[in-house]
Amino acid sequence: MGVGILLLLVTISIAQSPRPVGILESPHPFNKIQTEIENENFDQALTLLRMDLLTGWDHIWHDFLEGQALIGKNKLDAATEILERCKAQLDGLGDDASAKRLLSRVERKLGLIERKNQNYDLAAELHRNALALAVDYGSAEEEHDCWISLDVDAWHKQDWSESERVLRASLDIADQIQDETTKLRARATSLNNLGGTLAQLTRFQEGDDALNQSLTLWDEWEKVSGKTTEHRAIWAHYGIADLHLLWAKFIGEADHLEASQHKARAKYELIAAMAMGREANMSTENLHEIEKRLPECE
Repeated sequence: MGVGILLLLVTISIAQSPRPVGILESPHPFNKIQTEIENENFDQALTLLRMDLLTGWDHIWHDFLEGQALIGKNKLDAATEILERCKAQLDGLGDDASAKRLLSRVERKLGLIERKNQNYDLAAELHRNALALAVDYGSAEEEHDCWISLDVDAWHKQDWSESERVLRASLDIADQIQDETTKLRARATSLNNLGGTLAQLTRFQEGDDALNQSLTLWDEWEKVSGKTTEHRAIWAHYGIADLHLLWAKFIGEADHLEASQHKARAKYELIAAMAMGREANMSTENLHEIEKRLPECE
């Protein structure tokens, strides 16, 4: 076989190699700690992290998880120091695919810290780094997470055109997610955010369409996954109400009747959200957050 043909076959093989699926999982015994972090039990996670570390990977995962827990406790300087150390360790592993995949997640967490510090340009730079790594080494789920991080950066900067761009890219990658339940969540998240962005661009009907699609997907996701404690469908109703209140304000006195119709729609959505929230034992704080918008509907 000629060298040219061999190189061609290698290139085709690389191009056709499947992406990993799912989110890179913490190995045992760190997986339990990751669960505590996801449940926002940050003190418990830090307690569990008091363990003997035997290998280089043990140190890497320990730093990654400790950094996350410290972000949760808003100890951002300490989290940055630990995550930068984790990043240096991963960089030392060269082109190891697992290291690059985890490095993408580390860059996302560092970007989150910069966003919390209101350094939005630097946050976006770190999230673009994370995206590039996710595209080359990660799963569609991990790439989608990076796009959503970039959208939140754009939202904070009120760069609505950039927000729309990255959200439409996120919808494209969401369609590549293999697990149907995860795909539902990804599409619902992208459409929810897109609806809010389109409202800011005063493209209200497009935004309303996106938010109603998101509500349908959140309803389906909650039924399929059984995860109702996040109250995603309830907040989708709230998002639709917010759009119609913004729409009514945009119309103003130019068309009092149409503005009143949008306020009435917003009131309907808020009342639906409150009713669902009470049935789902939503916190009093969150119910109050919804209820306090009702006077805007009058």
